[in-house]
Amino acid sequence: DSDATVTDMLAIVSYGFTEAKHAFTQAEVNLMTLTNFDVILDVALSENRFSSEEAKIIHDWFDNPHEWGQKYL
Repeated sequence: DSDATVTDMLAIVSYGFTEAKHAFTQAEVNLMTLTNFDVILDVALSENRFSSEEAKIIHDWFDNPHEWGQKYL
């Protein structure tokens, strides 16, 4: 139906990027997630899933995903 209006969206994970938050707000869509990037990262760090060097790389990506590749590739 072309007259349908999306009011809510469900997702497993949200990265919480500013652009996405803005887009959902502009579209007037309520986003509900089971977890977010910060929780996954905290659990992975507490379980020593990666080194502090790897954690820095992940934080760098999260802080600036658009330019991350230029820094590490």
